[in-house]
Amino acid sequence: MKNIFTKIFATFICVIIILSTFTITCFAEDSGVLMLSTRAVKTGENVTVTVKYNSTDSLKSINGALSFDSKLFEYVSGGTSVDGDEVKISENITNNSKQQIYQLTFKAISPGNALVSFSLEGLKVNGTKGKVAQGASLRITGAPIKETEKKEAVPANTNLTVSDNETKYNIINDLKQIPLISNFKRSITSYKGEKINTVTDKFNEYVLFYLQDDTKSHTKWFYLKDDQLLPLNYITFNNDIYIIESSVSENTAPEGNWKSGKYLLSSTDTTVDCYESTKTILADFKIFLCYYGGERGYYRYDTKTNVLQRDPEFALVSVTPKEETSNSTSIIGRFNSMSYVGKLILFLTGVEIIAIVVLISLLIVRKKNQIIEEDIDDI
Repeated sequence: MKNIFTKIFATFICVIIILSTFTITCFAEDSGVLMLSTRAVKTGENVTVTVKYNSTDSLKSINGALSFDSKLFEYVSGGTSVDGDEVKISENITNNSKQQIYQLTFKAISPGNALVSFSLEGLKVNGTKGKVAQGASLRITGAPIKETEKKEAVPANTNLTVSDNETKYNIINDLKQIPLISNFKRSITSYKGEKINTVTDKFNEYVLFYLQDDTKSHTKWFYLKDDQLLPLNYITFNNDIYIIESSVSENTAPEGNWKSGKYLLSSTDTTVDCYESTKTILADFKIFLCYYGGERGYYRYDTKTNVLQRDPEFALVSVTPKEETSNSTSIIGRFNSMSYVGKLILFLTGVEIIAIVVLISLLIVRKKNQIIEEDIDDI
């Protein structure tokens, strides 16, 4: 009886432990972190706010906002869009990540105690939802920044237009509600006699203008080149933009199983040059020459999962015809014009011929030695 009771008790304890573990696993909550680059700042200085969302499962999307005091702060960059005292954060996630990190920058414009907080909701791949919220405060000191000191005066509206594919776009001067692109800074650019609010990358390679069509349903970034505005082609990945440049040329060709191709960008609805694989298994991958962070490099883009990754092994080779030299018809000239495989075959053939000649010579010498030995024996 005692043994039966002991077994029942042990079984009961095991069931409780298993159920506790299951409960903890099923109902573990998501967590969030809000970090400030400093707890004390002077007017005119920037503050970076880092928001982290930690999920218990792979995320599908994140939506929410970060709240700030617009009387004490001026929004600079980060997030999806700005609406009053809130910076919207919205992202579809395709890499099954369990953690997302966002960085937003603000400029202190007036002294006081400032509170920054966020509230984010995460939709997971398994269909469940999580929600996190955090807040932090910091002290701003110094004299208030006057409105005239914040930025150079520019006209509120402009009549400048640009045509692209038979669609007329108007230059937008009010960029307050437009989130600043990562690695770019706000600037003012003179264009056709007018001052325009623009954004310039930190390495001064690209000056971007924001344009909108007459129906106000489509907006596009254009870049300035040789006093002309051209549509900007880019891919957005992890809240950053990678500007696509053309590297396709009749004098270059991709090394390996790649060929020149075209790809329709959904972000700008334009067709750009790319390299695509000759292998069916790699049909979803495209190679682009991208500008990002002051550097240019080749990136491989997975069109199926929307993942962009640097591809340092990709290279181009020259296909420019070589000019014939005076010794191109000579033996040396013909040898130099041969491929690596052809040179190798010729070299191995030469070695075989030399080996055969040596072998025949050895046989002849051996035969002569046998004849001489026979003559000596006869004597």
